[in-house]
Amino acid sequence: MPDDSRRGRLAVVASSLLLAAGVFVLGWDVRVLLLCYWLEAAFVVSRDAIQSLFAARPPADAYRPTDTRAPFPLPALAAVRGGIELPGLPPLYPRNVPHVLLTLLAFCTLWPLAGLGASGVVGPAPPLSLSVDALAVAAVAFTIGQAIRLVEWVRTREFETTAATGGLTRRYLLLLVVLAFAVPPVLAAAEASGVPDLVLGACLVGARVTYGLAEARRPGFVRSLVYADETVGDEDPLEPPDADPIATHPTDRWGTTVTAALHGALVSALGPTAFLVLLAGLVGMAVGSAGFSRPALGAVAGALCIVASRSLVAVLIEARVAEAPLVYRVHADALVAHNALTDAAQWVTPRATITDATVSRTRLVPGADTVHVECADGTSRTLRHVSNAEALAARLDS
Repeated sequence: MPDDSRRGRLAVVASSLLLAAGVFVLGWDVRVLLLCYWLEAAFVVSRDAIQSLFAARPPADAYRPTDTRAPFPLPALAAVRGGIELPGLPPLYPRNVPHVLLTLLAFCTLWPLAGLGASGVVGPAPPLSLSVDALAVAAVAFTIGQAIRLVEWVRTREFETTAATGGLTRRYLLLLVVLAFAVPPVLAAAEASGVPDLVLGACLVGARVTYGLAEARRPGFVRSLVYADETVGDEDPLEPPDADPIATHPTDRWGTTVTAALHGALVSALGPTAFLVLLAGLVGMAVGSAGFSRPALGAVAGALCIVASRSLVAVLIEARVAEAPLVYRVHADALVAHNALTDAAQWVTPRATITDATVSRTRLVPGADTVHVECADGTSRTLRHVSNAEALAARLDS
């Protein structure tokens, strides 16, 4: 998330000058400069991911799970209202987690490839002899620069006006594509033509300074290059009753956990992440064949690792944040689903509109049944793993 503060512009200029000194004073190879920019992308995106988790405004409708074509990680979190209070920090909003993961997955896929292209391991340029000292100096400079921007972001309370979908990660995906596919052949052709490293380095530093200043001074213009729609949306307000509830029915945490684990395993085997299971199986087969002469065992172990990881994520994140903290509050005039973790109402249904409430038995976890609520306008609510479901249904029918 760009900031247009004076400190932000100074951080851009200072880091660029340090890299320019490496090329012009210390004699760095120009491709070391490329690797430094590649490394900088990881620092910037890490800062952006942290900031995005605390963005207080909801994403625009165009970027929500129902309107995106990409497989959305942990989609249940996108519907969670409210934020988790953390000592000394702004609230952390669970609804931002899927958006952060979606962009991070794409970034982590391209980042290693861009590093191979920038270093010359793949591509037309000869492989580069890495300078660990140069990368260490660059890493220190980037850490300081991004820390300054992070502190400035908190100090100016920019998190109150931004959404998780308007961050820098998507813009840096374009940078990685350029580093991986466009810059290496151009650089190789320039070196073959006898263009001095100093000239190439000056061009790279100049391009980086120009982009950094444009990002700091004209964030709206830079953002419009990669976002076709407005990234900040509005959240429909809820008005739960002020009076104390007549009864409360918490969600059974054990039932939620078991169901989430089974759902995560099924999604791993049958959903969009199935290719990861197959890939892990192939890797496990290769490792098992080379190390233990048991390719079948290695394939099964690799696939099970992905399935177990996906199930664990579903249990620890989705279930524990979106479902397990729910408490169903029965008021005289409304039924409210309240998330105890975020301390916010998730939905409100007037009792006058409720026409029927039925209970479905859950054999998997006795005592944690599901209540189906039908409304006069044709809508319905499904209250899963409710403790004392019969009593809740009886209250709603009364």
